Amino acid sequence: MEERLAALWLSRRMGAGSRLAVRLISSFGSAAAVYQAPEEEIKSRFPQDAARILKSLSDKQADLDAEILAFCEQKKITLLTYADERYPKALLGLRDYPLVLFAVGKMLDLNQTFCCSVVGTRKMSP
Repeated sequence: MEERLAALWLSRRMGAGSRLAVRLISSFGSAAAVYQAPEEEIKSRFPQDAARILKSLSDKQADLDAEILAFCEQKKITLLTYADERYPKALLGLRDYPLVLFAVGKMLDLNQTFCCSVVGTRKMSP
C-alpha cells in the first residue's frame, strides 16, 4: 500500500493525533508496514494495547480512504503526511503528531516560514 494512503488509513482508524498510531509507526517503520503487520506481530510488540489496536485496525478496506485521496486531488487539496518532505518538522517532535495534514491554497514552506494555527472544537461543551 502506498504510504500516503496508509497514513490516511491509519489516521482514520486510530484518530487524529493518536499517540498509539505514532508508536505503531515508530515500531514498524511506516504506516504501510503497520497496515501489512500480522496480528501476532502487533500482539507481541504491543501486548498491553493489542486488543485496542487490533479492534481499531480491523477494517483493512481502504476504499473510502482512496476516495478521499482522489477527492483531495480533484479539489486541489494538499494532503501532507508525516513522511512528506514538506510536513512541518516541528510537529514531528510531538508525541501525538497528526499523521495527515490537509491544506488549501498556496503551500508555503512550513519549515522556513513562521506559522500559527488555531485549533478549536466544532461541538463546544459548556
